[in-house]
Amino acid sequence: MTLLPELITKEINLFLFLFVVSWTIAISYNLIWNNAANRYNALEIALIHTKKSFEKDLLVRRWNASHGGVYVSLAEKPHLIPVFLPFQKEILHTIRKEVDHD
Repeated sequence: MTLLPELITKEINLFLFLFVVSWTIAISYNLIWNNAANRYNALEIALIHTKKSFEKDLLVRRWNASHGGVYVSLAEKPHLIPVFLPFQKEILHTIRKEVDHD
């Protein structure tokens, strides 16, 4: 009679071991599959955004060219931002120097 409980215990242990191993494999496969699918979808979304941005740039350039281009004249007193004041003065000096030479 003591042989029967040992046999049942061994079968239950084997079943539990196989269940845990198969569950681990299934979860690992699912994680790998989801990671690959997410990566693929992210690349697809990035490609779509890139194409749309390029199309927008082309439309703006075509519109600009069809209207003879857009030119912005330099103001006598440009609006300067205090934080960037040293850089803005240098840039404006360089731009005005180039405009005067043309």
